[in-house]
Amino acid sequence: MKWPSGNTATAAAISTLRQAHPLLPIIGLEPALKPALALSKTRRIGVMATRGTLGSAKFGTLVASLAGQAEFMCQPCDGLADAIERQDTTKTIALCAYYTGAIGQFGINEGEIDTLVLGCTHYPFASDTLRHLLGSSVQLIDTGEAVARQTRRLLPSPSSADTPGACRLLSTGDTSTLRHAAHHWLGLDEQVTSVSI
Repeated sequence: MKWPSGNTATAAAISTLRQAHPLLPIIGLEPALKPALALSKTRRIGVMATRGTLGSAKFGTLVASLAGQAEFMCQPCDGLADAIERQDTTKTIALCAYYTGAIGQFGINEGEIDTLVLGCTHYPFASDTLRHLLGSSVQLIDTGEAVARQTRRLLPSPSSADTPGACRLLSTGDTSTLRHAAHHWLGLDEQVTSVSI
C-alpha cells in the first residue's frame, strides 16, 4: 500500500503505531484547522486533502471539535499528490485549478473562503500555483513549520554542532520516484529503501 501523505498515514495508523512503540517519538500530522480558524475573518475555510485523510475518523473528530466555529469546505484532491511528486507541472496546475474551483468562491468578503488549509504534505510544493490562482489575500496554511518545531523539541540534540544528522528515506511505493523528488525538492541525494507494510 502506498500512503500519499503524512496526513493520510497519520489518520490511518498513528494510534496503532503509538501503542506498538510507546518509547518511540512518533510525530503525527493533521490538517491545520485550528491555526486556520485563528486566522480566518470570514469563518469560511477551504481544506484540500487526500480522500483518505478527509474520510478518516481522526479528521472527523477534529472537524466535530470545531463545530459552530467556522464552515469547513473539504475537497478531496485525487491525483494531486502524485502529480506533484512526479513533477508534472501541467497536471498539477490543472488539478489545483479544478479543486480550488470546486471548493467555492475565494476572497476576503463575507461568504467567501479567506483561508485554505493544505492538508497533505505534498501540497505546499504547489503553493506558488495556488497563490497565483487564489491571489494574495487568501491565506495558505500548512503544518510544515509546526511539525519541524515539534520534531526538534522531541528528538535529542546532537552532542555537538559538528555532529551531522542522518537521513534515511523509506518508501512503500516506487523508490526512484521518491529519490528523484527528494533530490529535486530538498537537494538530498540519499538512497531510498523499499519497505512493505
